[in-house]
Amino acid sequence: METLGILHFGGFVIAGLLLNLTPGPDLVYTST
Repeated sequence: METLGILHFGGFVIAGLLLNLTPGPDLVYTST
């Protein structure tokens, strides 16, 4: 169960990095 939590959290981190690298429509997508 802990591994799933780590992978899920890692997904958030990766998504955040991608959003920071590609500003624009993605910011609106995350606000929803």
